[in-house]
Amino acid sequence: SGASAIDIQGGRLVVNGQIRRDPSNAGGVLQYSQSGGAVQVNGQNSNATNAKLEILNAGSAFTMSNGTLTIVRGFGGTTTPSTPFGDLYLRPGSASVTGGTIIFSQGALTTQNYFLDANIPLNNLTITGAAGQPATVRLLDSPLVLNGNMTISANSFLNSNNINVTFNGNLTNTPGVLGYAAGTNLTTFSATNASSYAGAQSITGATNFNDLVVNPGTSLTLGSPSTVAHNLTLSTGNFILGSNVVNLNGDFENDATFTDNNLVGNGIILSGTTLQHITGSGSYARIILN
Repeated sequence: SGASAIDIQGGRLVVNGQIRRDPSNAGGVLQYSQSGGAVQVNGQNSNATNAKLEILNAGSAFTMSNGTLTIVRGFGGTTTPSTPFGDLYLRPGSASVTGGTIIFSQGALTTQNYFLDANIPLNNLTITGAAGQPATVRLLDSPLVLNGNMTISANSFLNSNNINVTFNGNLTNTPGVLGYAAGTNLTTFSATNASSYAGAQSITGATNFNDLVVNPGTSLTLGSPSTVAHNLTLSTGNFILGSNVVNLNGDFENDATFTDNNLVGNGIILSGTTLQHITGSGSYARIILN
């Protein structure tokens, strides 16, 4: 109904089922606010036509400034959801997300595939699986924008489903190149100088990209070698490679700066199998033609 509201300021709220609309009322509205505490949605005996947590329709609201929100059950080993709403569906009429962490973690349950759709920027997002019981979050339709940190823990995966992703915080990708599946998407790093990161971002763990845009206010530091399967665009800031090679298979547009340790074999390697182009008026470090 239009009068439904949940306000979590502290403590712990465990919902064994779902936080969802009545299946007979697609126009249901919820005003969700969390400024602290821990919310856990277990998704037991869930209605397959609704998300585990869904907030949508005019008059609904999603506000989060602190605390944690954990989704436990996804679709198990199924990689195609039975509902267009997936597990976490956030398309509220209004939203304000300035803090807090959304967690996908099944605990002691078996392998879980989760489906996420949010047409609003989120803050921190964490995926936590376990040995032999991996957790995978797959995007549904909306581009994902994170203004906090993205943490892909061991035995965990983020599958973009070819949908664009913007990181405005740090990316920690513990599994390595399999942890983040970019597909054919565009991945952007664009923390502003006015953010809590002061425009300085980092990538921890070997991560590959399709199209990559580096657009931070200050810098993006690469922690491991990387491959960019298509185009690389440096728009602002300093792309700090150190000793980490970037293999680029597409075009390179540089209107910013990149730096490396200036040793043989380091820098950006143009390794495409077709004609590649370099454009832009930025500052260049070491480029290798291969």
